[in-house]
Amino acid sequence: MRAAWRGSAALTVGVVVLAGCGLLPSSQESSPPAPATPTLTMPAAACGTGDSVTPPDVENLTVNGIPAAAFNTPLVVPYQGLEGGDEQRPSVLRLEITTSSSGSPVTFRATGAQLVETLTGTTPAVGELTVFSEAGPEKCVAVAYAFSTVVGKGAIRAQGLNEEVVTFAVATVREAARDVDLEVSAAKIDAGDPIDAIVQVTDVFGNPVENASVDLMLPEKGPGTFATGANTFTVFTDPKGRASVAINTREGRGTSLSVTAKGDLAACRPFENQYACLPISPFPTSMRRAGRRRSRWSSPSPRSTSPSRPPERRTRPGSPSISRARRSASRRAPRCACCWATRHRE
Repeated sequence: MRAAWRGSAALTVGVVVLAGCGLLPSSQESSPPAPATPTLTMPAAACGTGDSVTPPDVENLTVNGIPAAAFNTPLVVPYQGLEGGDEQRPSVLRLEITTSSSGSPVTFRATGAQLVETLTGTTPAVGELTVFSEAGPEKCVAVAYAFSTVVGKGAIRAQGLNEEVVTFAVATVREAARDVDLEVSAAKIDAGDPIDAIVQVTDVFGNPVENASVDLMLPEKGPGTFATGANTFTVFTDPKGRASVAINTREGRGTSLSVTAKGDLAACRPFENQYACLPISPFPTSMRRAGRRRSRWSSPSPRSTSPSRPPERRTRPGSPSISRARRSASRRAPRCACCWATRHRE
């Protein structure tokens, strides 16, 4: 449903013909001309004309047509643009308040949200917006639109000579997931020790996404497996957008371990990172999962030892240098390389 509302009200004039009652003039008598019927282009005198300086009295604030006191629908971050969303999960709110006069200034102030005067054009969003009331067929109103990119609580105040307030929750949804980060609990461990893989899923605005599904993968026949013994594992994020899983490492299977994480949503285009899609990009279910982002942890190679010298006992080498590669244009899946030293036995 497009996030645009246009209120309309039809003004009907009823005519009752009373014959033989003496209430209508006879055909011989000339009757005065009937008054012009009001039309939508000729608003009824529902309010007086104000000025551009004096605020009007305000009342009856509504949000998407619902009285402010009864509005309890969460506002969803506009991950599909301001024209996305529906009645159950709106991405934009239409705020309308009745005013005592037309052409008068009404100021909307937002907390935890942003305001625009119209959903078309390139008007920048602001935290405080002053609009001028307009006369309609039944009443004078002032209108503004609100959206939010930050999860939490939001509030809008509509102020004239008095004010009315609406409060609402701001939420994100699983479909808004755009970015996945992956890290490991240690950059260097001893072979045989467990290590945790930790993922963080956020939307395009950086809000944590709950219940997002992330597939974790380890190389086949590599030095690590998940607790199930398999090299794949799926996790679901908590309310903070985080999830973790333990990886068991084994000796004699190499000196590094790579972990790959990938989201489960369709990309906006085939083979493109779902997390690189623009907020207004659609998500057709026919598209295959594709696209990755890479982070890399690396450690220096161990020093070689001379045969004439006994090898040093190195149970846990010093901390390695850790570097993160820049996000590549292809934004490949998060991938961690964890290096460890095999325990030395004398």
